[in-house]
Amino acid sequence: MLGRKHVADIVESAVWFAALYSAVLLSAAIIQPISRDALVWSGILALVLVLASAIDVRVFVLPNVLMLPLIVLGLSACMALAPTSLPWHVGATVAAYAFFEGINAAYRQIRGRTGLGGGDSKLFAASGSWLGLHALPTVLLLACATALAVVAWSGFRHGSVTVTKRIAFGPHLAIATWIVWVLALAG
Repeated sequence: MLGRKHVADIVESAVWFAALYSAVLLSAAIIQPISRDALVWSGILALVLVLASAIDVRVFVLPNVLMLPLIVLGLSACMALAPTSLPWHVGATVAAYAFFEGINAAYRQIRGRTGLGGGDSKLFAASGSWLGLHALPTVLLLACATALAVVAWSGFRHGSVTVTKRIAFGPHLAIATWIVWVLALAG
């Protein structure tokens, strides 16, 4: 159960994430007009990504109640916006989940503990359902780059970085997914 402090922290984080996501979408809309249908699907995607990021950054959890519907919504968006791509998006969903679970299994074998949470695997699978297989390397590269930048900045500010420090990877996957989605809309 989340206490008032956690809820207040999550709401504060959600406001900041929403501002960031809105700025990215507005920038793309200036470059290329976005259809009403794509805008509706974008709003749905942004809402879930913002909520998931706000929760993960505060309590290190990407809830199944958000991640599993996000996968289904991604496939639904594909059916609505590009129905001929659906098989590729289904394949991307499975491939993304299997890839992250494989990395986690290898890490667990080497280090004796998990490195990625199950929510991260589901969020990467959701990225596949929304964006397709071709976009996954870009999402992963952007997510890793932003995570490394945050860790470096944290080390700079606080004087040290340890290899055992937990970071919420979900917000990095989420913003990377959002950026790639918006860039695809902008053409």
